[in-house]
Amino acid sequence: MVEAKITGEVIGIDLGTTFSCVAVARKGRSVEIIANDQGNRTTPSAVAFSPAAAGFERLLGEAAKNQATLNPRRTIFDVKRLIGKKFHDPEVQNDLKYLPYPVVERDGRPCVEVEVNGEQKKTFTPEEISAMVLGKMKETAEAYLGKQVTNAVVSVPAYFNDLQRQATKDAGIIAGLNVLRIINEPTAGALAYGVNQDPNTKRNILVYDLGGGTFDVSVLEIEDGIFQVLATGGDTHLGGGDFDQRLMEYFVDLIKKRYRKDVSEDGKALGKLRRQCERAKRVLSSQMQTRVEIDSLIQGIDFSEPLTRAKFEDLNLDLFERTLEVVKSTLKDAKVEKDKIDEIVLVGGSTRIPKVREMLKKMFDGKEPSKGINPDEAVAYGAAVLGGNLTSDRAGVGNFANLSKPYQLVYQGERTLTKDCLLLGSFTLTGIQAAPSGAVRMEVTFEVDADGILTVTAKEEATGNSRSLTIDNYKKNLSSREIERMIREAREMAEHDKKERERVEAGNQMEQDIYDLNKAIAEKLHMYGGDKTTVERASREASDWFDNNNSASMQEYKDRSTTFSCVAVARKGRAVEIIANEQGNRTTPSYVAFSPAAAGSERLIGEAAKNQATLNPRGTIFDVKRLIGKKFDDLEVQSDLNYLPYPIVERDGKPCVQVEVNGELKTFTPEEISAMVLGRMKETAELYLGKQVTNAVVTVPAYFNDSQRQATKDAGTIAGLNVVRIINEPTAGALAYGVNQDSKRKRTILVFDLGGGTFDVSVLNIDKGEFRVLATGGDTHLGGGDFDQRVMKYFVDLIKRKYNKDVTQDPKAIGKLRRECERAKRVLSSQTQTRVEIDCFIDGMDFFEPLSRVRFEDLNSDMFEKTMEVVRSTLKDAKVENKEQIDEIVLVGGSTRIPMVREMLKKEFDGKEPSEGINPDEAVAYGAAVQGAMLSTDQDELGLVLYDVTPLSLGINSYGGVMSVVVPRNTVIPAKRSSGRRITVGDQQTSFNVEVYQGERPLVKDCLWLGRFSLDGIAAAPRGVAAMKVTMEVDADGILSVTAKDVASENNSKSIAIKGYKRKLSEVEVERMVRDAKEMAEHDKMAKARVDSRNRLERYIYDLKKDVAEKVSMNDRVLVETALTEASRWLDDNENACMQDYEDKNRELKELWESYFVKNETD
Repeated sequence: MVEAKITGEVIGIDLGTTFSCVAVARKGRSVEIIANDQGNRTTPSAVAFSPAAAGFERLLGEAAKNQATLNPRRTIFDVKRLIGKKFHDPEVQNDLKYLPYPVVERDGRPCVEVEVNGEQKKTFTPEEISAMVLGKMKETAEAYLGKQVTNAVVSVPAYFNDLQRQATKDAGIIAGLNVLRIINEPTAGALAYGVNQDPNTKRNILVYDLGGGTFDVSVLEIEDGIFQVLATGGDTHLGGGDFDQRLMEYFVDLIKKRYRKDVSEDGKALGKLRRQCERAKRVLSSQMQTRVEIDSLIQGIDFSEPLTRAKFEDLNLDLFERTLEVVKSTLKDAKVEKDKIDEIVLVGGSTRIPKVREMLKKMFDGKEPSKGINPDEAVAYGAAVLGGNLTSDRAGVGNFANLSKPYQLVYQGERTLTKDCLLLGSFTLTGIQAAPSGAVRMEVTFEVDADGILTVTAKEEATGNSRSLTIDNYKKNLSSREIERMIREAREMAEHDKKERERVEAGNQMEQDIYDLNKAIAEKLHMYGGDKTTVERASREASDWFDNNNSASMQEYKDRSTTFSCVAVARKGRAVEIIANEQGNRTTPSYVAFSPAAAGSERLIGEAAKNQATLNPRGTIFDVKRLIGKKFDDLEVQSDLNYLPYPIVERDGKPCVQVEVNGELKTFTPEEISAMVLGRMKETAELYLGKQVTNAVVTVPAYFNDSQRQATKDAGTIAGLNVVRIINEPTAGALAYGVNQDSKRKRTILVFDLGGGTFDVSVLNIDKGEFRVLATGGDTHLGGGDFDQRVMKYFVDLIKRKYNKDVTQDPKAIGKLRRECERAKRVLSSQTQTRVEIDCFIDGMDFFEPLSRVRFEDLNSDMFEKTMEVVRSTLKDAKVENKEQIDEIVLVGGSTRIPMVREMLKKEFDGKEPSEGINPDEAVAYGAAVQGAMLSTDQDELGLVLYDVTPLSLGINSYGGVMSVVVPRNTVIPAKRSSGRRITVGDQQTSFNVEVYQGERPLVKDCLWLGRFSLDGIAAAPRGVAAMKVTMEVDADGILSVTAKDVASENNSKSIAIKGYKRKLSEVEVERMVRDAKEMAEHDKMAKARVDSRNRLERYIYDLKKDVAEKVSMNDRVLVETALTEASRWLDDNENACMQDYEDKNRELKELWESYFVKNETD
């Protein structure tokens, strides 16, 4: 049967246990994963109701998850584990031990009980909570698409029963969605995989879908564009959350034994532990060991405990093995031998666990699982593909046979007796004529629709008398009346949210008015004498009232109111691919950390480094891009020192980082730290591509000077990269924008690039594939980090006034404050207010303070205005006389999500909306990959040409200390320019001194000194006779070489490549740092080998403990168990033993085991 096509976009939603994701397939485009208001492509499936003190706000997604630790009883998550279940299910009862919010029984179902709006406790069904998450996904899609969305395809685990499917569909209706189709998650994963392959090539694929709370396996056959599900199996209560719970149980027991404290009785402590266990699980996907570290876990106890991958695997081994049992049974049901499986497709974030991949590979005789799709996004991607197939706006991509599900009669299940199966519903067929037993026959028909939802019809053969039942009104599901009530309540709640937003916005407006009034008073605008005194008093009164009435009504307010690093690759025949790191994230924190000696002196990079920053502030290094190529005594550098928790010392005039490594103090240049981050990006690319990578295009802010560019190139060399091109960040952003548009169409664009620490503006012309930079401007010390610092300073001053405590003297406290200020900044991009909440902040004090968007904007207003001034000056340099000549405003950098930035840009350009076409976090890496493709002989089909410019003027010192410009700024590069004749100023002068500067100031003393050299051998002559000519050459990377030539002698010339100045690195220094980097990599390798050997020993002990009962006789068992206990104790007491010690201990155990095992085999 051919389905009727519908019009308009159909979104695909992966309603996950821990995270949800939304995607859309639009005509003429590939499937797009839609980022939320925080720029993240997945959204936590969490809902929270803030307490009375915070104003009874409903929070969804990141905003809900961020305050879960401090508001555990009102933060709801993991409801997918409850939906469609009975309250007394053993799985539900087990979950209740670790869910911090109250779950009560209502009509036999588990329901969430929470205080809302200061009223009596309110009860929500899992469907209602799920509807709130689906509503958030709907809003995310609408914000991106710019129009209302109602049609959706929603995914469910393949092993969801009829009740759970109907409950999920009900949740969609409550959220205001028209759920066109329920799709099985592994089927969606198969579509995501198949649509990017040749769908006409016949092959069998096995989809292994291990998510946050559910597990599914499906076997499919793909041929001629038809996706046929052969069999499916799974477990609706097995996933990453269960692995977290095993860790939590382990640590709860350990804490009980060690400290005699029961963490399970403390909701806040349990929330902290859950967060750290989830983090540890993720870290152990890429590292062999980590530490679970929690500041003030319970009753002032700081908790720090190591956790190895072997321990994690042992705690969850039975769960991992359970997944393989399902794989075997599903293959059996599909009647497919394992050697007939062509591809193993991994779906769900938990498939990143190495043990999962290792066990699958072993089961399939060495076959590697496919790495072609992002497991976090595959389900939403596939749901969007199906949505695209259902709409008339897109051509279909295939046919989907998706009906292989475990159905049995009006009961559902696989057990022999109905008492052991799930009762779905009952009804009575009346009006049957009385007759002897067996004389009347009834035909029962089961109809399962495309969503897997069941309708049952009973029909009397003789009379045609029939009765039908759609299984959607059993007491565990919702009746039509209940759904209507919930839709009304959802609308009421949305209306309440709207009123709450209006109230908060009215408060914000009053706060803005107070700020504006104070600013006017300060500037003495039209105020004299008594008038000024009256206004000042009114302003003070308004401020005092506002501070004491945070929860005032809207009318009261009105009455009184008069940074991340990213890597991408462009491959022949494919779109540019942003490469996810080992944690599955598409950006990686530019962080490097050296763990203290007690933790094993390990070097950490990226997420692992950032995750432990609060507990290791002096050993965690970040923001080095703000230091690279700078002088130590630069005012900007000195300002940063106030808020950077790690020590910075002066070395050869440069700021260098000092940190303890392996028990010794070591000093690193910013280039070396940057090289470590670049090295991690290199490793990420190599892991994805499966081969070594050396060539790279690296981006820098457009306003980086020559020193900073050369330093960045040096960092690439130290990291083992051949930096084939340095490209300006806004130029890369323009390439990312242009390659996704019609690059042949003539237009002028302005790129506004506001990142974590730098700001650039570029104006470009695009015409017939040529990208020509007309002008560039910026500030290398202005970005999101500066906004964070302003907020930090505000709170530092507030804490000093309110509590008489100086946070700046406590590195751990300043680290916590930095983390929360950064979080608050992100939240305020989508909300008008938030709270900065820090548990056990300083001297045991908990800190809670509101922060409004208005206050954030006021604290940073001068910096926002500074960006507009740069925009104006860059337009002037580009000779764009009329702002209407700008066809597109392209936003690059995460800080462009700040609403005030967009608002000011829109106002500056007379209402023109900035483009939403590219992800600002990924645009620069995307454009750098495009530039890389342009430089590659394998990618000549792009047909693009790039003309960039030098951002700052280059010149030499002339008489009187005047800057004599040779290469004006905004000169197209590569460029070669010569000065006029430079004559001698003294009699018999035999040499010229050439001093090179960069900058826009008229005097060289105010410009950046790049270097000096002498041209000797000039023929002695009277003053003014001898002359020289200076030539400057700027290469495509913006790096400078200077040549001075004696006009009188063709053979007398001298050149200098500007790279030998003491603030830059000499070739000898670079070579030394390359050696040091290799030695450090070798040390990392040895440290990893040591940890691996420890891990092998620990895993071997666990394996032997499991095998003792089966393979050792009772007589010998005690001796073997004693040896294993002693080995475990030795392992605990020798956490930092050398590799050889671990290997020796492993060998001892192996010999012992083999002797007893052989003996038992002989016996």
